Amino acid sequence: IGGSEMFVARMLPHFDRSKINPIVVTLRPADSFNYYVQQFGGKSFALNYRGLAHLPAALFSLAKLIRTEHVKGIYAFGIIPGILAHICMQFKWVVFVIFAQRGDVRERGFRLWLKRYLANRATRTIYNSRIVHDTATTKFGFKSTNAMIIRGGIDVSNPSVTTNLSMSWHDLCRTFGIEDSQVGTVRYVIGTVANLRKEKDYPTFIMAAQQILQKRNDIRFISVGEGNLRGELEKLVRQLGIQNFFFFLGFQENILDIIKSMDVFVLSSMTEGLPTAILEAMSLGKPVVATSVGGVPELVRAGENGFLVPAGDYMALASSILTLLNSASLRERFGQRSRQIVMREFSIEQATRQTEDLIIGLSANPQRTPSG
Repeated sequence: IGGSEMFVARMLPHFDRSKINPIVVTLRPADSFNYYVQQFGGKSFALNYRGLAHLPAALFSLAKLIRTEHVKGIYAFGIIPGILAHICMQFKWVVFVIFAQRGDVRERGFRLWLKRYLANRATRTIYNSRIVHDTATTKFGFKSTNAMIIRGGIDVSNPSVTTNLSMSWHDLCRTFGIEDSQVGTVRYVIGTVANLRKEKDYPTFIMAAQQILQKRNDIRFISVGEGNLRGELEKLVRQLGIQNFFFFLGFQENILDIIKSMDVFVLSSMTEGLPTAILEAMSLGKPVVATSVGGVPELVRAGENGFLVPAGDYMALASSILTLLNSASLRERFGQRSRQIVMREFSIEQATRQTEDLIIGLSANPQRTPSG
């Protein structure tokens, strides 16, 4: 489950159902995502899309859903959903389409042209970061006239956010079956939450871990997330000889509880939008070390609540993590500031109200001018 899916799921309980009745449509059955949708009181539907050859069948299923559920508009996340939404609007099956650009524009060639085409012909294109918006519109030819910025958010009233109970390393070992003969000597846990995909650049985090472990061994590193690179990354960990210090926990439902166990949160991505994982860590009062990509600098203010490093620079990543480990007062100060920033600027309630107002407005007048 990525940040976009979590953003959608977390908005669901905050919509005014007397005004909006959202239906979450996925390309394929997604049990883990549906778990969150149902947990947050939503309705889900899968198109059973299995590739371009199945696009007509997916379109037929979507058209039937639009007709039976009286759908007025589509909020599309991704190129294939964008294509389906665009066709539906061309046939006037819906009155508006919102296209989400929730990260750096990393497509090139035909995929870049296609994404730009879909974004520029949507009724609105939503960016979750000012930096991402400015880059897309100035460097890649995305229209600014149909653009809005709606930043992601966290449910700051969630009991997992408001309570301070956290798991120790011993608790984590017992919960996830981790065998650590030196469990009693562990002082710090460094962690990340990210799918195991190329753009998350796990090798940089892993190599930074190796550098840190050359200086001290009272640290453990954990990763929460799943993906097709897991075997390759586990092999790298073994090759570097840190398999007793770096652990992959896979997909987990209790993400916030695991983040609470971390002393420092790390994200080493090569590309990002406005990362939900960093927002989650900040809401729990964690200092952050992250790469300065996409909208990350809007969350991590260097020297205020964390450190920013260049993408791919594992030495700088290791150095910044060690700086935090060597100063309890700095970790405390950065953590407090992280929580303050989220509480003031990044609530899911604010993002939901903006989205709800947009949908209601476009339902009544699809041609209205964007307001921000």
